Amino acid sequence: YLTSSDLTGGLLGGLIGLLAGPLGAVLGGATGALLGDAMNADKKDIGQIFMEYGTVYVASISLGANQMQAIKAMKEAESYNGPSIILAYSPCLEHGIKGGLVKSPIVEKDAVACGYTVLYRYDPRNEKPLTIDSKEPDWSKFNDFLMSEARYFNLPKLKGEEVAKEMFAKTLSDAQTRYNKLVAKVKMQNEQ
Repeated sequence: YLTSSDLTGGLLGGLIGLLAGPLGAVLGGATGALLGDAMNADKKDIGQIFMEYGTVYVASISLGANQMQAIKAMKEAESYNGPSIILAYSPCLEHGIKGGLVKSPIVEKDAVACGYTVLYRYDPRNEKPLTIDSKEPDWSKFNDFLMSEARYFNLPKLKGEEVAKEMFAKTLSDAQTRYNKLVAKVKMQNEQ
């Protein structure tokens, strides 16, 4: 497994910045300064990148959103005789959650409900390897979710209203694109 505890310090910040796209890079503090022109690049979906290999077990989980799905993913990853990666959405102190980290389970549910993160499992052992475990997102809740965290609600003060508005729209568009790619992969595998 590759866990967040394996990726510490600058490595984690650099990885997050490289994967996060423009908004994540700005919000990643020093990481944004390292990226320069890359800040305008689309957010990368490391889970879907690993799925392309076809030999890596990949899961996206969130304990607060669905504990049973997370446990199932961990068991599947453990039993897989090959590389496994579990991507876990989990808020941290740096997110600046209104009400503090005690609200993490609620934030995790909200992140999945609005499409900020998607729960899925990709198991190469299965004939149809990709399963999306979360419901179709309610995109109308996306901006409310963003505004529940200081790293987002402070952005208009830091970058100006217009720039922040553009970044929020891009973040929503990127999330919709990632979700639609997952749905298309499921549809394609089901047609075979």
